[in-house]
Amino acid sequence: MRPPKETPLPLPLPLPLARRCRRGSTRSTLTLDLETVTPVLGGSAVAGSPDRIEGVRPSSIRGSLRFWWRALQASTDRISEGGPGVLFEEESNLWGGLGASPIRSRV
Repeated sequence: MRPPKETPLPLPLPLPLARRCRRGSTRSTLTLDLETVTPVLGGSAVAGSPDRIEGVRPSSIRGSLRFWWRALQASTDRISEGGPGVLFEEESNLWGGLGASPIRSRV
């Protein structure tokens, strides 16, 4: 396999999105260093070449974490006690569901 061609960075680089916080709401931060035991794959707009700005998108990492959360929850007794609806509600509260979520995560 040959190495990908060097892709020049676009100029100017995009500015970070402004973070807004509603009045009266509180903001807390939890920072973690994680090591994956399964591959987290990224991509690019150009097939076969890495994205030089954002190698792995935050949504990909969040999706992997959500997948493993589901896999681990399947082994608990909550499925037999409350059915899949309980897990769906917990998943929506933690990871977000349809519509806007009061919780914002940045990966």
